[in-house]
Amino acid sequence: MTWLEDGMTEVDDPRAKLVAAFEATGKLATNPRCLGCTFQGAASEFPEIDHPGHQVVLAHKQAIRESFAGLAREAGLRDPDGLAAQLLLLMDGAWVAARRFGPDNHAASWPTQPGSSSTPTLRRRPETGWANSVALETDLARRAVCAIETTGRRSGPPRLIEIQFAADPERDRIYLLSGGRDRAHWVRNLCRNPAVRVRIDGRWYAGVATEIEGDQDDGLARRLLAARYQGWAEGGALSDWARNSLPLAIDLRADAAMTSPPHDRGAVSQ
Repeated sequence: MTWLEDGMTEVDDPRAKLVAAFEATGKLATNPRCLGCTFQGAASEFPEIDHPGHQVVLAHKQAIRESFAGLAREAGLRDPDGLAAQLLLLMDGAWVAARRFGPDNHAASWPTQPGSSSTPTLRRRPETGWANSVALETDLARRAVCAIETTGRRSGPPRLIEIQFAADPERDRIYLLSGGRDRAHWVRNLCRNPAVRVRIDGRWYAGVATEIEGDQDDGLARRLLAARYQGWAEGGALSDWARNSLPLAIDLRADAAMTSPPHDRGAVSQ
């Protein structure tokens, strides 16, 4: 697959390589000479999965998926294997579109940044996959506290708390530590309904919360919060709070940002 390798070797960043793979796919799938994927055709000719011809197809597709998963891991993206499977499905769809609709197919609408032909900066969010806009501005990420609005697990009304946080603006993600772990009421609410709204300096965002204890961002969350609020430095020991609290992450959605909520009942205790 020289066309794919050539497109990906033009950039070094793993996220940019993933984007470049689909820019190359879009170019080939909209070429009038493109008749779709040869391997898809071979799979149709040899539909039995155990057939040697079908096995060649599987090996080819699995190699692409593993390449995508490796890049996703390098980029620090969540669930790299799941993302790779989705990206392969998207790529295969482009070949089907090329075969069915010819060069004027949907692959021609692959987005780039306005006014530029360079690779767009992408952010991943679990409920929508890839998105092109940044939700959390860097200056907002420096605010001392944020407010988290959860849905009461028993009564249903919104519950608002103010809490310390650390942010990764490049990934539109904030990190929290719960000293009460999963006994805290706000964490119990999140376990029941992970959809939340976040207020930072008067601006609201919608988001989805996830427990990350044991995940690849577990240590990062603890270090960021300890450094921000307790003066922790590399090489030092983490406090009991930073070491033993339950870490959570909230992925923010830019398209849901707002300046005021439909309901705001004030902060309540955790």
